[in-house]
This record gives sequence, C-alpha cells and structure tokens, in this order.
Amino acid sequence: MIWSEVIKGGISAWYQPLLIARRCVERIVGERAMRGQMEQGRLGEVLMYLLKFTLWVDVLGCITLSEETPLYDLYTAVLSNPDSGIDMNHAVGFSNLGTLLLLQISSLASYKRSSLRTNTLDPVLLAARGREIQTNLNTQWLPSRHPSHEPFSTKLLLFQIYLHGAQLYLSSVVEKSPDPYSPVISLTVDLLVQCTRLLPDPQLRRSATFPLVMAGWLCKGEQRGIFRDWFEGLGNEAIWVGNSRPSLWLLENVWARRDALEAMDPGSGKDVDLFEVMRELGWELLLA
Repeated sequence: MIWSEVIKGGISAWYQPLLIARRCVERIVGERAMRGQMEQGRLGEVLMYLLKFTLWVDVLGCITLSEETPLYDLYTAVLSNPDSGIDMNHAVGFSNLGTLLLLQISSLASYKRSSLRTNTLDPVLLAARGREIQTNLNTQWLPSRHPSHEPFSTKLLLFQIYLHGAQLYLSSVVEKSPDPYSPVISLTVDLLVQCTRLLPDPQLRRSATFPLVMAGWLCKGEQRGIFRDWFEGLGNEAIWVGNSRPSLWLLENVWARRDALEAMDPGSGKDVDLFEVMRELGWELLLA
C-alpha cells in the first residue's frame, strides 16, 4: 500500500499504510522467536523485505514530518546489530549506520521543532547532539571524499550522494538559518552535484530524491537550473511515478519564497525552511 502511493507520487496517503506496516513490524520483531531469528540473520525473505522497506519509508516519513518514529529503539537495535542480516546499503544505497544517523537527525529535528513551539529549545543540547551525530557521520567518509577520484561504482556514487544529503540535512537542523553560501554547505552541495553527474544512467536520480531535494533547497541561486533540469529530465512519467515531480514543485516554491524575501531584505532568504514550506502547502511529501 505504501509503495503504491510512492509509485503514484502520493503527497500524504502513505502515512496510514505506514502505521499499519509499523504495527506489523513491531509485532513480528517483538515475538521472541522472531527476534532470535533476526538477531541471527535468519528472517525469511518476505519478512526481511517487510522490515527493510518499512524501516526506510519510516525514515523518510520522519524526515518529512520532523518527528521521531515510535520504533526508534527497535530500528536502532536492528541497524546497530551486525548479525541482524539487514543490509540497507544493498536495499537503498545507504549504509546501516548512515540510515541510523538519518533517524537520529530526524529525532533531533523533532526535538527542535517541538521545543521551538514551547520556547524550551536548549541551544547547548542541540549543538551537542549535532556534534555527536557529526562525529559518527564523519566515520562514513572515504579517505578521499572527492568524486573525481575514480573509479567510483554506481553503488558507491549513490552512497556518497546520500552521505552528502545527510550532511546537508544535519546542517539544516543544527543551524538556525542554513546559508547556501557557507563553506560547509556550499562544498557539500558541490560534491553532491559532482557525484550525481557521474551516475551512468540519469534515471538513477530517482533513487536519490531525498539528497537531491536537500541539495536543491540549500544550493546557491546559480545552481537551481541544475536541479530543475535533473528533475525535469526524468521525463513525463515523473509526474505519475514516484515523487520526483512534486519534489521539483516543492523546490520551486522554496526558491520563489527565498527570492521574495531577498528582494525585501537581502540576506534573509536563508531563513526559508523547506519543511515549513511543505507544511504551509498542506503537503506531506515523502522524499522518495
């Protein structure tokens, strides 16, 4: 059901099926016999697929909604256990630790959003948790993170693209107003663009909607055409398959609002938050 909504380019109808999938996973993994099989990497193919798929959609859903999944502890245990048999790198192109870090960043985003509403945000705590995640994220980089050092396999390119996307997502959470012209964000967007250009098949960009949207949000003004061309280049079927076309619509709204703010108050465009724009539009867009 979730996959059906993703295939159709669903804006929000994925959430109810996700709740059902969460309950199924919680029940399956909660059973002692099943937990033992999972810990030994012996879950059946169908159950393993259900777990991996639900986990990944849950990660993307938490990013969209800036919330923490109720299965956070379960996912942490699964992704931290090298014997669980879960290989997210094979499933979606990102490592188990990288996927866990996305969960941690979305949890931090949830804390930031809720505490801002109640005026209880602790900047020291936010920064400390951000540094902890950053330290773990740094362990995922290759000895040379520059994409021009070939050969880079398709699998490795997608991994690097997701890694850059995770870095941008973290920056957007820990910084008050992430600036596209700051050295870290600017370099990260540039490296993501270079990795994406090396993909042997342009259609592979469908597999990287989340990092591409993060980069499109935080790119410099002169780079917008790159992301517009990439999303439009997926063809007319992008309107009906996946969320690549709605993702471009979202970026266009973000860029328009950024330009409007810059026209009134130069330098204020960086205050535009992609997820706030999404909520104002009434969308719950799964970045898949």
